Order: sequence, then structure tokens, then C-alpha cells
Amino acid sequence: MPDGDLPYDITRPSRRIITTEAKELRHRREAEALDRASKHESSDSSDRVEVSAEAEILLRRADVGATEGDDDRKQRIAELRERYLEGRLNTPELVDKAATTLLGG
Repeated sequence: MPDGDLPYDITRPSRRIITTEAKELRHRREAEALDRASKHESSDSSDRVEVSAEAEILLRRADVGATEGDDDRKQRIAELRERYLEGRLNTPELVDKAATTLLGG
């Protein structure tokens, strides 16, 4: 027998214990998870969201504002499209103004 080799594997009993305990723990956790799931399914509670009256008022105001903003936006897009088609959108003056604004001037 070479030096350092043991005639008996002294870690085998420990490995068996650890493996057995790990299996038992896994089975216990699975049983607990199934138990929680069955309790959740049998409960009569369902998820709900309650919105306050103030939130509903704010939502309605936002919807009205969005509609008004959409009309303004559509009008602005139509104006820009018309300018583009007529060749009045990219004039040197407008390009200079945009460049000045973009460069922080």
C-alpha cells in the first residue's frame, strides 16, 4: 500500500449521513411547498386593486389632457409636414437657430 493511502475510506459514513439528510430536507421542503400551494388554492381570497376617488379624478384629467394634446400634436405635425413639402422647413435661418439652441447659445 503506497504512503498516504488508507485501507478504509473514513469519509464514507459522513457522506452517507449528509446525503441522507439532504434528501430528507428536500422531501420536507417539497411537502411544505405543496401544503402552502393547496392552502392558497383553497382560500377564497383573490387579488384586488382598489383605486381611490382622487386617483380616478386624476386619471380622467390626464385622459382629457392627452386628447387635447393629441389634437395640438396632430396639428403641429401637419404644419411641419406642409413646410417640409414646400421646402420651408430647412431654411438656413432655421438651421442656424437650431444649431445655436443645440450648442447652448
